[in-house]
Amino acid sequence: MNKSLIEVLHDQYENEPGVRLFVEAISAYTGFPIGAVVDTFVGTKVREMQASRLRSFYNELNNGEIELNED
Repeated sequence: MNKSLIEVLHDQYENEPGVRLFVEAISAYTGFPIGAVVDTFVGTKVREMQASRLRSFYNELNNGEIELNED
Protein backbone atom coordinates (compact mmCIF):
# COMPACT_ATOMS: atom_id res chain seq x y z
CA MET A 1 0.00 0.00 0.00
CA ASN A 2 1.30 3.45 -0.89
CA LYS A 3 1.57 5.87 1.99
CA SER A 4 0.37 9.43 1.72
CA LEU A 5 2.77 12.31 2.26
CA ILE A 6 1.39 12.99 5.72
CA GLU A 7 1.92 9.34 6.71
CA VAL A 8 5.50 9.44 5.49
CA LEU A 9 6.13 12.66 7.40
CA HIS A 10 4.49 11.18 10.50
CA ASP A 11 6.71 8.09 10.31
CA GLN A 12 9.82 10.24 9.93
CA TYR A 13 8.78 12.48 12.81
CA GLU A 14 8.04 9.49 15.06
CA ASN A 15 11.14 7.49 14.15
CA GLU A 16 13.83 10.13 13.71
CA PRO A 17 15.04 11.59 17.00
CA GLY A 18 16.86 14.36 15.15
CA VAL A 19 13.65 15.66 13.61
CA ARG A 20 11.86 15.67 16.97
CA LEU A 21 14.84 17.38 18.59
CA PHE A 22 14.80 20.05 15.88
CA VAL A 23 11.07 20.69 16.37
CA GLU A 24 11.51 20.87 20.13
CA ALA A 25 14.45 23.29 19.71
CA ILE A 26 12.24 25.57 17.62
CA SER A 27 9.61 25.36 20.35
CA ALA A 28 12.13 26.31 23.01
CA TYR A 29 13.51 29.17 20.91
CA THR A 30 10.17 30.68 19.91
CA GLY A 31 8.24 29.89 23.07
CA PHE A 32 5.46 28.44 20.92
CA PRO A 33 4.72 24.75 21.56
CA ILE A 34 5.02 23.71 17.93
CA GLY A 35 5.98 20.17 18.94
CA ALA A 36 2.66 19.66 20.67
CA VAL A 37 0.81 21.16 17.71
CA VAL A 38 2.62 18.87 15.27
CA ASP A 39 2.06 15.82 17.48
CA THR A 40 -1.64 16.54 17.80
CA PHE A 41 -2.35 17.55 14.21
CA VAL A 42 -0.31 14.93 12.39
CA GLY A 43 -1.18 12.12 14.80
CA THR A 44 -4.89 12.87 14.56
CA LYS A 45 -4.81 13.13 10.77
CA VAL A 46 -2.96 9.82 10.39
CA ARG A 47 -5.37 8.03 12.76
CA GLU A 48 -8.34 9.42 10.81
CA MET A 49 -6.86 8.20 7.53
CA GLN A 50 -6.17 4.75 8.95
CA ALA A 51 -9.70 4.49 10.37
CA SER A 52 -11.18 5.51 7.01
CA ARG A 53 -9.15 2.86 5.20
CA LEU A 54 -10.23 0.20 7.67
CA ARG A 55 -13.89 1.21 7.30
CA SER A 56 -13.60 0.99 3.52
CA PHE A 57 -11.90 -2.39 3.70
CA TYR A 58 -14.52 -3.88 6.02
CA ASN A 59 -17.38 -2.37 4.02
CA GLU A 60 -16.01 -3.89 0.81
CA LEU A 61 -15.45 -7.21 2.57
CA ASN A 62 -18.99 -7.14 3.97
CA ASN A 63 -20.47 -6.32 0.55
CA GLY A 64 -18.56 -9.18 -1.10
CA GLU A 65 -16.51 -6.82 -3.25
CA ILE A 66 -13.26 -8.47 -2.11
CA GLU A 67 -12.41 -11.96 -1.00
CA LEU A 68 -9.80 -13.03 1.51
CA ASN A 69 -7.43 -15.83 0.69
CA GLU A 70 -4.43 -17.38 2.40
CA ASP A 71 -2.00 -14.99 0.66
